[in-house]
Amino acid sequence: MRTLEDMITIENNYFSQCGGSLNIKEADKNQNTISRCKIRAFKNKYGKCFLGKINRRENEPVLREYRRGKIYNFDCNFVISEYDAELEKMIKEYNNKPYSGESTKDINRILNRITALGGLNILWV
Repeated sequence: MRTLEDMITIENNYFSQCGGSLNIKEADKNQNTISRCKIRAFKNKYGKCFLGKINRRENEPVLREYRRGKIYNFDCNFVISEYDAELEKMIKEYNNKPYSGESTKDINRILNRITALGGLNILWV
């Protein structure tokens, strides 16, 4: 199995081959496979892995621990190594507000929190 660092390098190289992440075509199997491998490598590195969703349906959890098994496309937006109550609260508050000019600021705060926790964004196409 490849390391997390290997998977990040593979993903960055793939982005370059495609001319950037915005040029990756819809339902690109390579990118989606890279995302799955990145999640598994993250879990192998840290021992724990929580998958998170920012824009979620009402009945979906914000964070759920990934132990092993199948990972579906669009199953998460990010991965972190430990459960974080503050991040969960921020995402729930964001989802409970109507869209406004503040929404972008809320998303930026959430993304900054994920980065501060050592988390990674996951790209699905």
